[in-house]
Amino acid sequence: MTPPLVIIRPQPGAWSTARLFGDAGFDVHAHPLFTVEPVVDGALPSPSLYDALLIGSANALRHLPDIARFNRLPCYAVGEKSAALARSLGFAVAATGTGGLAQLLPDLVRDERRAVLRLAGEDHVALEPPSEMRIDTHIVYRSVALPLPPGLAGLLRRDCIILLHSSRAAQHLADECDRLEIDRARHRILAFAAPVAEAAGSGWQSVQCAENPDDQALLALARQLCQKAADGP
Repeated sequence: MTPPLVIIRPQPGAWSTARLFGDAGFDVHAHPLFTVEPVVDGALPSPSLYDALLIGSANALRHLPDIARFNRLPCYAVGEKSAALARSLGFAVAATGTGGLAQLLPDLVRDERRAVLRLAGEDHVALEPPSEMRIDTHIVYRSVALPLPPGLAGLLRRDCIILLHSSRAAQHLADECDRLEIDRARHRILAFAAPVAEAAGSGWQSVQCAENPDDQALLALARQLCQKAADGP
């Protein structure tokens, strides 16, 4: 029997992930442990100062005020979902990355982008651009962590598969399990990427990383995990 599969990422991503895994036959339980809200971080800079826009999350576009002002800037986005949202908002997507913002730096260099505006959340990874490039980071959203609701806490008293999409989510889940004295050893973690797995810490029944940071790769990993369990030792 397939154990419950738990999703804790914020909405609307949680809905999308839940639909994908539900359609694949998993017993899905979506309990977002974060809510995303806009951040007023001073006046937005003029788009005329830049020749490219750098996006690490679709949330950056969802919470960008006066978005039409920036449509002239070519967009460099991490993930197909971010790129698709950018296109739907009128942006020309110059490149789409799959492994983090740093992997888009060669594309920016190739296209001779010298002044780049990065839209980010409060919790973001620092970038080291090449010397000929300037990247200005502007905060437009934050993810607010929520305590484990009673329903999820009760579910985690059983064996579960838990999907983790970010390092912050991994750390928050681990802290909440410790606070509520939930046994980590009951749960198998499927992580979006290696840094996410590292942030989850130790003590879990198992921790595995998807080959690529996307839900299809997580789904493939979950299927392998369940097949291995069905086959037995």
